[in-house]
Amino acid sequence: MTYNIPEDVKDGIKVFGLSDYEIYLYIAFISKEPMNASVLSKTSGII
Repeated sequence: MTYNIPEDVKDGIKVFGLSDYEIYLYIAFISKEPMNASVLSKTSGII
């Protein structure tokens, strides 16, 4: 699963210094139950 993150949401998160890559990981991380790195990678679409 990958996320379509609206630009205004990404812009809001970027003020904390996160890159687009980090934003996708962050959204995936907070959107599901605890997961290991492999599942996080697949969930975020960053493989």
